[in-house]
Amino acid sequence: MAAKKNIKVRKNYAHIHKLFAGVSLLAFLVVVISGLQAQASVFTIIIRSTIVILIIGIIGRILLRILATYEEMNSGKA
Repeated sequence: MAAKKNIKVRKNYAHIHKLFAGVSLLAFLVVVISGLQAQASVFTIIIRSTIVILIIGIIGRILLRILATYEEMNSGKA
């Protein structure tokens, strides 16, 4: 008999990626609109929106790793 292979199935979490993309877009729009209302320079708006998008991306990666680890601990049952 052939030995069973231990194959790890990775979930895609596409819905969570879409959620974080939407949150990033919303945060970008909020930063741009508030920067225009405060008459901030374009450079300031660019820096602030870049920082916000990076922070949201980091938080998203951390949450996805936590979800993947939680799923592994529960034998694939989320």
